[in-house]
Amino acid sequence: MPNELMLIFNELEALMIAEGMLRRQKLKRKETLLRPGMHADEVHLICSGMAKMYWKNMDNEELIFAFCCEDEVLIVPDRFVLGGKNERVYIEMTEDSEIYTINKTQLGLAYQQFEEMHQLGKLVLASLNRKRDLHTQVLQEPEGSRYGFFCALFPELKHRLSEKDTCSFLGISKTTLFSSKRFYLLKDSRKK
Repeated sequence: MPNELMLIFNELEALMIAEGMLRRQKLKRKETLLRPGMHADEVHLICSGMAKMYWKNMDNEELIFAFCCEDEVLIVPDRFVLGGKNERVYIEMTEDSEIYTINKTQLGLAYQQFEEMHQLGKLVLASLNRKRDLHTQVLQEPEGSRYGFFCALFPELKHRLSEKDTCSFLGISKTTLFSSKRFYLLKDSRKK
């Protein structure tokens, strides 16, 4: 999340807690925050830890489309705006985490009470779009090149993901990941 976004949030944090708008939660690794059938009417800010967002294919395999780390927002924008039950998306913690949660009603009240919320909302959407665009860039690369692009575009994730999650996020097999890592490490060592 951009520093500007965190500066605005930090200014509002105490006020929103005092107003009872924010709920702080501690979640364990592998704990599911959202699954199909649940209402996606909450926004979550990760204070510490990390989560993945994914859906499952016909073979019940995870297809990860996003990771969110500290100071980033977890939201399923279309379901949040349109309402109703989430049909496909899972949000699962990949590390023990601490998050702030605000529901749709409380968020509406925050927008009415705090002028800064409008700027905060724009920054959150811009950040989500940027991450989606970066992931799309990685997926447009040949499979053998994706790991190198991933390391360049998502350096904060490189050492925090399991091989399985890395493969799912990059749309590659474990064999491709292994050979890509080996090539990437070899290339990196030649630079030194």
